[in-house]
Amino acid sequence: MKDLIEKVKKPEYKLTPQDVIDQLSSLGFSVKPKTLQRRYQDELIPRPFIKGGGRGKGTIVLYPDDTPAEFYASEHLKDKLGISLKEVAEIRQIALQGWLNIFESPKNFAALVWLAFKAKAMGQRLPVIVIWRRERKSSLGGADERTIKLELAPLAESILDKFSFMEVYNPVTLTEGETPNFNEWWKMLAKLETNIAQGGGSSV
Repeated sequence: MKDLIEKVKKPEYKLTPQDVIDQLSSLGFSVKPKTLQRRYQDELIPRPFIKGGGRGKGTIVLYPDDTPAEFYASEHLKDKLGISLKEVAEIRQIALQGWLNIFESPKNFAALVWLAFKAKAMGQRLPVIVIWRRERKSSLGGADERTIKLELAPLAESILDKFSFMEVYNPVTLTEGETPNFNEWWKMLAKLETNIAQGGGSSV
């Protein structure tokens, strides 16, 4: 993953507001220039390059080329999880940090989901997918115990030369009563399963 991050090309500021609006239209969103302004002010998309164009030429506003994809990711995450714009902005910042431990907290996991939506909008796929399973286990004479199993699995067509299989295949089990914020994990994955996943196993 670190090798992948180093290969990611920095975005170029070349999209006018109308370019962004046109690309968002093809992604199913109908937005206005003021909407873009609000979204970057709320830190849901990149801040544009803004410069005066000189006398009689108005203001030059250029957005990075991945702005439509970030708009798509932020809007979908907000809708799927039913969270506030402020929470989406926090999750986006986590995602933009690069390497992150998705098992550390629900928000870190949500950051990977945000990156998956962004990749989808750009016609790409992440080099790994996350599989989760929510289970209820009843012990004799006791209450139900809830567990969540998280596992990373690489996509075969995009495996890096120095990919660490030992790292990605090491599953993590989150157990009720032992895992901080367990209810947040459970609720979030339930929403993702309802809105995204098909079948018993779940993937992003």
